[in-house]
Amino acid sequence: MSRSMPYKKSARELRTAFEEQLAALEASCEGFDSGSLWEARRIAAVVYILLHDGGRNARSLAWQLGLKAGLVMLSCRQGWSDTSLASQMPLVAIKMTSTGASYHPLLDNCPIPPDRLKFSKWWEQPVLRDSEHRTISRKNLIFSLRNQDGGAHVDGELSDHAYTAISRENGAGWLFGRPGGPGTPLDPGPHLATMRQIGWEVQQSLTPVDEEN
Repeated sequence: MSRSMPYKKSARELRTAFEEQLAALEASCEGFDSGSLWEARRIAAVVYILLHDGGRNARSLAWQLGLKAGLVMLSCRQGWSDTSLASQMPLVAIKMTSTGASYHPLLDNCPIPPDRLKFSKWWEQPVLRDSEHRTISRKNLIFSLRNQDGGAHVDGELSDHAYTAISRENGAGWLFGRPGGPGTPLDPGPHLATMRQIGWEVQQSLTPVDEEN
């Protein structure tokens, strides 16, 4: 039988899709924590599906389920300074060992309790800044990872200069070295660990919403 109108998904189907995406987010976060750092790109893709509204025909699952209005998100961003000359990466920490150093997400080890922000402020809030003071918001980071750097598509070029600097050119500026020896950049940059921390924020913010509905 031919249909003249598009099939409209039921609320139950949308709810199932929402729960599946939360499960996918959890799986990718666990994969990242087990050492598969490329899972940060899939975290970005899931957060995009859950929360990004791109217009009338590209609505997030949260919007379709009526969860977006009044949505409050947890933000672990602490200590951000618009006047500091240093690069900033407030969602991650540097862990040092005898053989090197690397960026790690804070997860639930935030220095102080997370802020509670309206979604729009959380989405647009800068969470990375390179040594030239170019900033990357959560939205910018998710778009770069998802749209151009492997989350859902791989482009031959990266259009966000700040993201390029942070992810490819040691834009954070940190080096690891022993006394008297040359320093080497921490690789990968803080963008992947920052995305993992955003995944944590989304889990903590949306799971209570899911349980209430």
